[in-house]
Amino acid sequence: MPLKYSKVIGRPTGLYLALLAAGTDTAPADVTVTVDAAGATAGANLIPITDPGTAIPKNTVLTFTRAAGSPATMIVVVTADFPSGGSGDLAVEMYEGEDGAGLDYALASGDAAAWDQLYTVVGTEDAPYNLNPQTQDLNPTVYGATSGISVSTPIVQSVAPSIDRSGLFLASGQLTQDIMQFGDTNRNWWAKQVIPDAAGAIYATREGLCRVTNVSEPKPAGDLIRLNYSIRFVNAKPALTFA
Repeated sequence: MPLKYSKVIGRPTGLYLALLAAGTDTAPADVTVTVDAAGATAGANLIPITDPGTAIPKNTVLTFTRAAGSPATMIVVVTADFPSGGSGDLAVEMYEGEDGAGLDYALASGDAAAWDQLYTVVGTEDAPYNLNPQTQDLNPTVYGATSGISVSTPIVQSVAPSIDRSGLFLASGQLTQDIMQFGDTNRNWWAKQVIPDAAGAIYATREGLCRVTNVSEPKPAGDLIRLNYSIRFVNAKPALTFA
């Protein structure tokens, strides 16, 4: 009988981050984005929505749940900032598709998506996750022979989970301004890393309370400015869930 397995290949890793309100140490509450009475037809690049109660920034990834038809969900990316304070048309493209691609399927009135209020970290070239463990060897005493060999037992004393992000400086969006202003301070942030499988579906998700540290802007090369920083998780390892 042949082995059965699911590959995880080098698809882009989703990285999401948001500055928390002063004194807050929990994840932002989800915001519901609801399609209004007009609905949206297949091929459209605009989704009419009711007032979500907050602004929705460009590059936000939304997964709409469809009440009718197949598939049951559809993932889109917001292509223009949606201002707070009312209803209107949300500009989108398909998450999987060509540049400018409209909706693959129609959305009906009442179809909705939950947004976690985290900003998409775009322009990332590298974002490795590291535990940074500190270990101590326990060395047993060997009795009975001068030629005896002792075997050390490594003990992990502490870990310092982090994601070291490097990539391009992108001037648009609130996230870049927040990092430049509040990085390397004691302000709390919330970070989420999404690892997809070979088909693009979510394989695993890490998220938790963190600080943004080691912010640097290396000298531009090729007329491109880089913005590097570390996401250092606070108190414990980030929660890891598998889809």
